[in-house]
Amino acid sequence: MPKQILEPDGTLWQPEPWATASAEEFSAARALIISLNEERQWNPWVVEDRADDLAAADAIFDQWTRAEPDFQPLSDAELDERLKTLEAKTTTGVERREAERLARVAHFDEAQAAARLRLLEREAQLEHALDDRAALASSEHAPAMEPSRQAAEIKELDTRIDQMRTDLDRLRVLVSDPESVVDEHGRLPANRRAIMHMYFRIRREQEVRQLRASVSEIEQRLTSKGLDKGDRASLRQKLASDSRKLTQLAAMPPLTEVDMCSECVSPSSWHGYTTRGGDFRDIAPCPAWPDWAARLQKARAMLTDPAGKETASTTPRPQPLAVIPSGLPIAEVLQRLKDLQVEHPDAEVRRGDRNKWEIWPAAREDGK
Repeated sequence: MPKQILEPDGTLWQPEPWATASAEEFSAARALIISLNEERQWNPWVVEDRADDLAAADAIFDQWTRAEPDFQPLSDAELDERLKTLEAKTTTGVERREAERLARVAHFDEAQAAARLRLLEREAQLEHALDDRAALASSEHAPAMEPSRQAAEIKELDTRIDQMRTDLDRLRVLVSDPESVVDEHGRLPANRRAIMHMYFRIRREQEVRQLRASVSEIEQRLTSKGLDKGDRASLRQKLASDSRKLTQLAAMPPLTEVDMCSECVSPSSWHGYTTRGGDFRDIAPCPAWPDWAARLQKARAMLTDPAGKETASTTPRPQPLAVIPSGLPIAEVLQRLKDLQVEHPDAEVRRGDRNKWEIWPAAREDGK
């Protein structure tokens, strides 16, 4: 067994006197530990899946120690001091960024923010229109289409494309740099992408764990006897669907904050202006884009407010003109009533919640 080995990161290691693990075993174990700790940032379940491999690698790793002549492990006091310094640095950074965010609130321009969203939507709409035109011109869209009709539809698309480009030129003047447009909370698009990235990672982990549990449960149920043919077919269909979703979702390469949409918990690559259903995602316009948001709102209204159904009243609940709490001296109560009589000569006194006295406008003869 060699006395020392140099790892790829430049650190020098040597076996403990009692070590049995070879240099090759140590290097492999250390590489596995590093790899799994990096992978767990995106796929947290990998540590659970490979718990036995990780435990074996830890056992080997503990048999070796650093070998640099000047290397000294940090004492508990030194480690505490380093952690305090790191915490203070983190706190300072958070406070600085929060101060910058609050300062940007004053620069929020509602019209500019709306124009930015419309700009993003127009760019997606233009891209879709250009794709449609290319497909139509190459006869991929409808190979049996009459040439005259094909020419007419291309001409119509060209008109729409010109209108979109004109609108985009106008919007770019209004927006200037889309990345510098703050929202009402003072957050830049990059700030919001960081938040959406965090939420997406949480959501993806939840979905993977739910799908894993579902697949395991279905597989277990399929091994049981007594299932009729219809139930077994339904379970197999759901197993195939969930397994496909799980494979695709778990295989997603790591995403960074830059990959995210700034307006919703989806990667920006999942946005387009033609809705295409996927196994675990929907390729669709961002719900914050104004044209699409209006279409969604209209669709919801059709589902929630069918014809002839009265909408709920938005009239606010009536409130008393004044409230006199219980427990006050009689003299103070009389004085308050006297003052309120001057302000509201036609008002009446009613008993309120918790023995309070409430002053209300006089009831009308029709009871309203």
